[in-house]
Amino acid sequence: MEQHYPERLARAVVYPVPSFWFYVGKACLHFLPRSIRRRLSFATEEQDLVQEARLLGPEQLPEHWRGGFHAVKDFHQPDASLLNSIIWEYLNPLAESSQQLLDSFESPWEDEASASALSDAAPQQQSMS
Repeated sequence: MEQHYPERLARAVVYPVPSFWFYVGKACLHFLPRSIRRRLSFATEEQDLVQEARLLGPEQLPEHWRGGFHAVKDFHQPDASLLNSIIWEYLNPLAESSQQLLDSFESPWEDEASASALSDAAPQQQSMS
């Protein structure tokens, strides 16, 4: 695949990242090839971003990116409940089928009864033809 689609990413810095997710991200990097690990990094603080992005100084950053994770969070004031719901929806392996699963727990024998009724009706229809 790399022969036909060469990687074009020179450097990516994910910023701002909360401390917990910083360590999770760093741990996940160990499962990626070395060529990708060299180009991807995470930053929680402004100084880390300047260093990882190879900037000359923090004055090259937009105003609303300065001050590290907490300053950026205070500036933008994201809706934490919305972000958590997005994360949990993404992480939930049963997200698409959960309602169907919950319905089957409420009445587990209905599907079997309707399936057996259909299988009983099928031979009768064939004998009538």
